[in-house]
Amino acid sequence: MISQFNNHYISGVAETESQKKLCHRVRYNVYVEQQGFEPPNKELEERDGLDAQAHHNLICFKNGTPIATSRLIFEQMPIFKYQAISNQLPPISHCAEISRFCVDQLKVRSIIQNIKKTSPTLARSIKFSSKMLASALMRLNMETCLKMGKTHLVGLTETSLVNKMCYLGFSIDVVGPQINHHGWRLPFVMNVEQSYSNIKQKNEDFWRFITNQPN
Repeated sequence: MISQFNNHYISGVAETESQKKLCHRVRYNVYVEQQGFEPPNKELEERDGLDAQAHHNLICFKNGTPIATSRLIFEQMPIFKYQAISNQLPPISHCAEISRFCVDQLKVRSIIQNIKKTSPTLARSIKFSSKMLASALMRLNMETCLKMGKTHLVGLTETSLVNKMCYLGFSIDVVGPQINHHGWRLPFVMNVEQSYSNIKQKNEDFWRFITNQPN
């Protein structure tokens, strides 16, 4: 699973300014052009005041085309500003907030369709691996969270993503009602170490993927 994914995609922390610009471009494609949550701008990048202190994750096709990104916020986490749920979250010093979690599905489908014209077999392999893009972003978030000495990931996300993560074995608890922020989203908290344990018990192949361990 992990080997096939790595054959088609490059994933990691966006450390350079040029890599961070790719993250901002993916966000622009998704949040501005496709979903209309933010106004257009001439830079074709979606950014805000939290980006400077955030850790950015990036996934690209092997040819360098950026297709997925997320960021982790360790200070001034917006989720703690919601008084209705803040008292249900772990201590702020234990947490990192997932934000701007997105996959440019239109770009992925377009690239797969182009490859299919000359190599249907390769296109099928890429399409299969593309189903793991959200999980690959979660893997990067979990790795960074632990490296920074945090134990829990928190955030606001779509109900469908919460349900998918729970099904896969992530230790996720919903901590309040839906909040209208770029659409209706659920506040959640995830215990990182417990997630690793749950996933290993449920599906060892997926555990190898989420811990980046080839067979």
